[in-house]
Amino acid sequence: MTSPSRAARSLPNRSRWSSFHYIKYKSEDLFLGVDVRVTTKILSQPDLPPEREQRLYYILDLQDRGLTTKEISGLLNTSGMIPPRGGLYTPKLVWVTIKKFKNRLERLTDTTVEVGAAQFYLRQLMRKPWKKVVINGRVINSPSSISSPS
Repeated sequence: MTSPSRAARSLPNRSRWSSFHYIKYKSEDLFLGVDVRVTTKILSQPDLPPEREQRLYYILDLQDRGLTTKEISGLLNTSGMIPPRGGLYTPKLVWVTIKKFKNRLERLTDTTVEVGAAQFYLRQLMRKPWKKVVINGRVINSPSSISSPS
């Protein structure tokens, strides 16, 4: 008896194995879905009082018009605006206010949505947890502890 060549032994026997897999579930047990992941920092941002938010937008608008931090601090001080912690506006305070407000605006718009590939999911029935029931001062957590009167 002759042994098969090495090349013939390395090939899979296609007549014996099939790459087709049978679906073991009924069609009503499966549903098509996707995994969606939303990452955002919006929910953790505290809301600012409206007058403070208006002041921040005003300072940002002045900088967008081309004014320097020294000119903005002088304009805010002559108009009578007071910083939240009191005192006068300095160029450094204006600069850090603009920097922090820009970072805040960037965080508010930083939302990523990732949608996974469509795949089949096995439908699973949701079991409702037993409610805490009190009958005649006795706590009953499961239906087996409810005894019928005899």
